[in-house]
Formats: sequence, structure tokens, C-alpha cells
Amino acid sequence: MRKAVFRSLIISIVVTLGVSMIIFSYCFINFTVKETEQELLRSLSVMDYSLDYEEDIQEQVQALLPAVLDGKGRITVTDITGQVEADTSGKIDLAENHMNREEISEAAETGTGLAIRRSSTLQTELMYAAVVSKDGEHILRLAVPYNGRTIFVGTLFAVLFIGAAVSGIAAYILARRLAFGITKPLSEISDELLKVKRGDEKLDFKDYKYEEINNIICAADRMSERVEKTILGLQAEKNKVEYILDNMSDGIIFIDGKGKVININKAALEMLGSNLSAGENIVMYTSEVNIWEGVEKADEKGQDSVFDMKCPGNRTALVHIKSIAGDGEVSASVLLTDVTTLRESEKMRQEFFSNASHELKTPLTSIRGYSELLSGDMNFSDEQKKGFVERINKEAENMASLINDILMISRLENGDRCEEKTDIKLNAVVREILETEAPAVAKNNLPVINKCQNITVKGEYRYYYELLLNLIDNAVKYNKPGGEIIIDVFRDKKQRLNISVADTGIGISAYDKQRVFERFYRVDKGRNKKVGGTGLGLAIVKHIVGFLGGEIKIESEVGKGTTIKVKI
Repeated sequence: MRKAVFRSLIISIVVTLGVSMIIFSYCFINFTVKETEQELLRSLSVMDYSLDYEEDIQEQVQALLPAVLDGKGRITVTDITGQVEADTSGKIDLAENHMNREEISEAAETGTGLAIRRSSTLQTELMYAAVVSKDGEHILRLAVPYNGRTIFVGTLFAVLFIGAAVSGIAAYILARRLAFGITKPLSEISDELLKVKRGDEKLDFKDYKYEEINNIICAADRMSERVEKTILGLQAEKNKVEYILDNMSDGIIFIDGKGKVININKAALEMLGSNLSAGENIVMYTSEVNIWEGVEKADEKGQDSVFDMKCPGNRTALVHIKSIAGDGEVSASVLLTDVTTLRESEKMRQEFFSNASHELKTPLTSIRGYSELLSGDMNFSDEQKKGFVERINKEAENMASLINDILMISRLENGDRCEEKTDIKLNAVVREILETEAPAVAKNNLPVINKCQNITVKGEYRYYYELLLNLIDNAVKYNKPGGEIIIDVFRDKKQRLNISVADTGIGISAYDKQRVFERFYRVDKGRNKKVGGTGLGLAIVKHIVGFLGGEIKIESEVGKGTTIKVKI
């Protein structure tokens, strides 16, 4: 530090001296040049009073030249229009009109003129000064050799060099003493403060002549006491946090930006099947790739991740990886919750729906058989028989549709594949559905605007068909007579598949929009009885979109219509 302070002081002094010398030289040279200009003007004034403009001017200026500036100058006299009447160079006959000379034209306008340039006659750099004569009919000009401002540097150099050398020596001595006086107390304070790091000695500072340094010592003493109390408090809090974490049923992991585990509790170690302590990279604790990728996304992209993970002992854990923004040490947290019981109950419920739907097929067959008997030999009128048959068939179709919908949802929840993936032309699927819906569309006089682009996707036909069918069927059922249906299927800039189905029907309230994707939920129960349906259409849509890894959004206003947008 002493060298740095000494070096800074020396640099400051040298820079200050250098700037001072430059400013002084500049001011002195400018002053000298101004004095030269004033001397020329004074000489011209004396010449003006010495000349008799009625006599031979050339002869007079030749006589005056030795007396003016030791004969080193050049004297020129012109009339007021710039025509040369006398010149000590002796080339009057060859001289051109001088009105274009800067000093001559300036003198003609203001009374005096000054200029510095190279003389074409004498082939040297000259300083010119010009004044209008006392009779107002002539202009007198005096020129002297001019070697530039650097001519004065040599005069100043010796004086400035000696002054700078003396000042530099004095500055060097003072800077060393000042640097030593400042850094010695700071060095002693630094040595004392290092005792805090060792934690085995009490601080003992001296009293110094600098009040500011004594203030630092007082502040350091107070800080030392506070640091000691803070460390004890932090240690106690750390012990509490570790106790709480280790006694939690959920697993907790904190990870820094390099993937290193900062803290991990016992529950997390059990779920991961690891016995390592904190300090290793996350890949050392688990072979679950989803955790690695989730931690990477949380750190680099700030994205959260949620997924299930199989744990030792045939258990299932819900893993929630959350990004922790900020400049702290922790970059991501991992929460592992044991959801084994919950997942088993969900699986049982799904199996129940699947089994129940299969069991309903037997009575459905029976209902259809009775309908055939009723249409045969039973003692009912033809009109009654026909009504019974139509009613039974309608209920049978509704039950079959319900069963199919429940089976569809069950397959989607279980992640089962409906069929092999094939190339699906979506515009052909839309046309097929519109042909199916044609009677209802014609009945309600619904214009259909089909904007479906010629897009082919690789997937399971049944899922895409059910997705589009339910969206279009709802747009038909819940529309107003004479309304409009707009179907749009396209790919966006990110090559994501966009499906949009809009209608101008009854619309959905804000409350209903929150529940419209629930199973069996009906927005308008009275209308639903008239138009039919199982109440599972949008639930199936939501499950299909989730199965395909997409997202769904609904926009609606009561009385104006509904638009459902899907991105896959």
C-alpha cells in the first residue's frame, strides 16, 4: 500500500507540475507575442509622425529602416486603395496591389491590421502590422521575421527545467514521508484486524495523531463486537434450520448455479436413495435425468419444473424444481413430496371408471334387444312402439357415447396410446367432421368459415379427430341460429400447431370459464338436454391437449360467443 500511496502522490505532483509548466509557458509565449505586436504598432505610429507624405516617401522609409527594430524589418507604404508607393525591398515597380493582403484590408476597415504569413517577396515567415496614416490617405505596414511561438521555448526551458528538478526532489522527499505516515498506522490496524479471522485474540489498537484513523479504530472495535454476536446468532439459526429440515417429511435440496448441492435433508436423501452429504454435484445423488434437466432449466432459463419420480421402495415422489432469482448463492430448490398414496388412489379411481364403462356395455346390448322386441310383436300401438324405440335408441346412443368418452379420458390419464402414429392431414379431418355436422349446421343456418391450412402432423388419428370433433361440435351446439363458426388451423413462427374454433353463440361467463373443463360440468343444463351431449367434450379436449404436450386457452363473452385456442 505504501508504494501505491507514494506512487500516487508522485504522479499527482508530477502531473501538477507539468500542467503548471505548460500553462505558464503558454501564457508567457502569448504575452510575448502580444508585446511584439504592440511594439510593431508603436513603431508604425512613430513612423507615421516622422513621414512627410508630400515629399519622396521611398527615400524617407529607406532612411527610417535602420532606426526601426534595428533594421530587421520591412517597411511598406500604400495609398488607401492598396497601391504600393514605397517599399524597403526596392521592388515598387513589380509590387501588385496590396489590398488583398489581410493586414492591409483589415487596417483599411478598422484602422489597424495584424497577420502572420510567409512573404512571397522575401521567402520567409513574417509578422505584419499595418495602420492608416494620420492624413487618412495612406497605409503604413511593418513586417519583421517571425519564427513561431517555439522561439521562446528555448528561453524558458532552462528556467523551467531547474524549477521542475528542484520541485521534483522536494516532492519526492515529502511524498515518501507522507506515504510512510499514512500507511504505517493502516498497516498496524490491518495486522490487528487479522486477529478477528483467527478468533483467538482480543483487538488492541494504538492511538494515532490522525483523528480519521482513530475513528476507523473505534468503528472497527464496534464492528468486531457486532460480527462476533452475528456469527453466534447465525450459528444458532443454522442449527435450528438444519433441525427443522432434517425432521421434515418432505425432501428439500438447495443447489447453486454450478449444480452443487448446498443443503440436503434426510428425507431427500432417502427419496433419492443416496447417503452423500452436501457439497457434491446433483448428478452424484440421483440418476434421474429429469432432475438434472430441471435444475439446468431453473438455473439458465428461470423455468420451474414439476414431475413424478419413482423412488426406492416402490414409492412415488412429486418433484417441484423452482428457480430462485437474485444474486444469492442458491440458484434452485428441489422439493420432493411423497405422493405414493395419492397416486395409487388416482390409479384406482381411473381403473374404476374403466371397469364401470366396460360393465355398462352389457345392459346397453340388452336395451337394444328390447327395442327390437318392442318394434315387433308387443301389444302396443304403432305410434307408441315407435316412440319407445326412438327413446330407447336415443338413451342407448347417449350411454354408448358416455362410455366412449369415459374410456377416452381414462386412456389419456393413463398415458395409453390409442393407436399407431400416422401422417394425419388435418384439413381432411376438418372436412370429415363438417360433413358429419352438416345437418345440424344446415338446420341452424350456420355459415362455416374454414381457414384450415394444408397441414400434416405425425400422431394418433383418434386423438386429433376427437379434439377437432369436440371443438367443432360445441361450436355448432351452443351457437345461435344464423350465427357463424370460424375454424382456423395453422403453424406459427415457432412451428407450433395452432387450432382455433370460434362461434357467435351463447358465450360462457367468467365463473363458468373456470370450471368448463371439469368432467360432466354443463354451462347451460337446460340447453344441454335439448342438444344432447355427455358433458365430457371439453374435458376430453383438455386431456388430449395435455397428452400431446400442448396448452389450451378459452376466450368468451356471454351473448357474443366463444373462441377456444389450442397450441401443440
